[in-house]
Amino acid sequence: MIVCIPDIRITRKADVFDPVASSIKARVQKDLKLELDQVFYSQGFSIHANLSEEELVASQTLFYEGHTDRLLNDGEVPGGPEGHDFVIRIYWKPEVTDNTGQVSKEALQDLLGRKLAESDKVHTYSEIFVKGPGLDVSRVRKIAELYYNEMVQQVELLPRSEWSRFVMPEIPHVKTRAPAYIDLNVSDEDLLNISKVNSLALSLVELKAIQSYFNSPEVVRSRQAFGMKTRREGSHLYALPTDVELEVIAQTWSEHCKHKVFNALIRDARGNIFQDLVTEEAETSDQVDSIFRNYIKVPAMNLKRRMPWIKSILKDNAGVVDFDENWLYTLKWESHNSPSAKEPYGGAYTGIVGVYRDPMGTGRGGRIIAGFYAFNTGSPFYDGELNPSLHPKQLLEGVRRGVEAGGNCSGNPTVFGYIYPDDEFMGKPYIGVGASSLVPREIDGKPGFEKQLEPGYLAVVVGGRVGIDGIHGATESSLEGGKHISSSHVQMGNAYLQKKVQDFIIEATLAGRILAIQDMGAGGVSSAFNELAHSFNLSVALDLKRHLTKYDGLQPWQIMVSESQERMALAINPQDLKKLESLAEKHDVEMSVLGAFTKPMSGEGNKLEVVYGAGSEDYKCAYLDLSFLHDEVPQLKLDATWLTPEERGLAEPAMADSLNPGEMLTDLLKSERIASFNYIVRQFDHEVQGGSVVKPLVGRHMDVHSDASVIMPVLGSRKGIAYAAANNPQLGKIDTYQMTLYNFDEAIRRVIAVGGSMKQMPMNDNFGWPSVIPGDNNPDAGYKVAQLWRAARAVADGMEGYDAPCISGKDSMFMDGSVPLKRGGEKRVSAPPMVQMSSAGLIEDVTRCITMDSKQPGDLI
Repeated sequence: MIVCIPDIRITRKADVFDPVASSIKARVQKDLKLELDQVFYSQGFSIHANLSEEELVASQTLFYEGHTDRLLNDGEVPGGPEGHDFVIRIYWKPEVTDNTGQVSKEALQDLLGRKLAESDKVHTYSEIFVKGPGLDVSRVRKIAELYYNEMVQQVELLPRSEWSRFVMPEIPHVKTRAPAYIDLNVSDEDLLNISKVNSLALSLVELKAIQSYFNSPEVVRSRQAFGMKTRREGSHLYALPTDVELEVIAQTWSEHCKHKVFNALIRDARGNIFQDLVTEEAETSDQVDSIFRNYIKVPAMNLKRRMPWIKSILKDNAGVVDFDENWLYTLKWESHNSPSAKEPYGGAYTGIVGVYRDPMGTGRGGRIIAGFYAFNTGSPFYDGELNPSLHPKQLLEGVRRGVEAGGNCSGNPTVFGYIYPDDEFMGKPYIGVGASSLVPREIDGKPGFEKQLEPGYLAVVVGGRVGIDGIHGATESSLEGGKHISSSHVQMGNAYLQKKVQDFIIEATLAGRILAIQDMGAGGVSSAFNELAHSFNLSVALDLKRHLTKYDGLQPWQIMVSESQERMALAINPQDLKKLESLAEKHDVEMSVLGAFTKPMSGEGNKLEVVYGAGSEDYKCAYLDLSFLHDEVPQLKLDATWLTPEERGLAEPAMADSLNPGEMLTDLLKSERIASFNYIVRQFDHEVQGGSVVKPLVGRHMDVHSDASVIMPVLGSRKGIAYAAANNPQLGKIDTYQMTLYNFDEAIRRVIAVGGSMKQMPMNDNFGWPSVIPGDNNPDAGYKVAQLWRAARAVADGMEGYDAPCISGKDSMFMDGSVPLKRGGEKRVSAPPMVQMSSAGLIEDVTRCITMDSKQPGDLI
């Protein structure tokens, strides 16, 4: 055997047109106003493995034949082409998942007929050779910035004479250490510093509540019995939380997970919040205790009680409604804003595969049938005072590529979406993603949409391994954007692995092997299993050492809160473990049994127990009351200050007699918000799975955006589902109540327009809101609270008025960010308040669907 580290580089033949090189040349000219004489592009594979001479030859054949077309491409070009000035080499950082490299390693194993060692790797990289007048390092760096993101990638800029073979940097070896104990009995200033240094995003009120919990005599006593450290000062004995526990609490109490703004106690400071609304029942209170409960949950549950087609609402990963005699279907939208602002491709990629895992993790498991997107960004033509690290054009293209790669490449159709450009989204974009799945109506005679969990069931992770990507995703997405946001919360998805996990889940679900399932999204292990346990009044005991890792040296707190992708949390009966392991082997996915759900000890309450290993050299990591984790987050208190349109200087415009309707129409059609973005739609594949009926684009030339898209999820059946969404933040600048009702109405009309029925119209409400927390940099926080309150009231009125329940939804707060200015300094930019309303409609016979285009001359308008 020999140790080999060969490079295999794929390039275009010299006499064949290279579309990649051509697009690079054109983009550099358009975006940077630089003329390039020559561009040469190559993709490289670096194999670090123990291979025999015969295996080395076979591996080269695999990469040349498997990754290229011999008619168009060449293999190795020693040293690259001649005559170029600079080489730009781009590759993934060592701690970031290299999806192509990972899949290439699997292909190599299949070819060789044996497993490679854990330490054996295949790394990928790309090289761009450029030649042009006046090129220097600074200009070449500008070119490189168009094609790499420093958050997840590394770049080398080499003069042609200094080119050398690629060598992948190694991850420094780090030893796993015992959890650190942290003393919270310190000053308020030091408490806030603990939160800041560890990116916990906890307020002083929340930190004091945590401090009080660990000082409780009952907590101290139970933790001592479990083996956790305590400290004595005089006659007082108090507990010391570990870094694992503080991370778990911070993730669980984050705005992302606990929706603290939506559950706040809000006071109407001026007593005029709804005085302009003419309703049958006037508001009688000057405060509201949780706008979520009063304006979303209560109206939705009222509808559920009289609408038998609603099966599950506002309690699982996605709402569930009737489809046919064998299947139910789900609808779920959410957003992935903070990661997408930092790394658009990776953020949107993990956004779409992440939202797929919500409907896939609903009930006892579902099969994905459709994906959706909503890109609310700055104008791609922006040329103003702001100088963001990523121009909106780059950001828009990045999120488009991310949704395309994550969605279609995991075997799912992208059937509906929209683009809304507004420069106020340059502080933080709103990148919406959505999904729908089929859930079995029954499994072994029991409802497929209801989870089952009993003491003794095993806590299992299936899918991807855990790494340091996705650390603090929940907490950092709960903050305003800016330089203080780290790159560690950005994850990189793997559509190929997600597809394997999807196939495994649906087969295991239909076989009755999965009794409960949860997406391991925000917070990872720290949220998935304790949420399941808490909802069934159980405890859960976990051993983090059992979790498969991407590399050695992960600390227990990192394993606990990492949001590494393509993982699902399962609850299974121990007697099904062997069968599930066989099924996992069939689908080539990995499983880890982390622990088990247990019955709480008498008088102790439900607990989260976490260790790292069970030997004398291993560690106790966490021992927390689940009731404290989930029920005792301090309630936020906010004041709402409603300003009428007149107080804001707004009035109905006076229409001049001399207005030219033709010019007005022309001006309107110039708007980016009306203009067609069909070039984006055309790059998504809506035909995956073969069930597309009404396409995203319609008309003679298929260049007009359809009101809604329709799919036939069960092939051979005529039953279908129509999907649509509506969003108009511009109206919210006048009144968020009217904006929300308008969006509600439009989303419903869109589905009706293609043949949907009002008899069964499930909705999702998705809020995107600037910060409502008062501060020196947020003087109008009270007005934003009032806007939010009015928008929530509109959701309630919409549900009741249209008999259309919101079965799922999501709120994304802190849609603000600090953006550099071209003249120097920074400017705080807040996104406009928005409430996207999305809809779905059951269609009994898809052959009777309608499209908006006129069918023949003489049709009436």
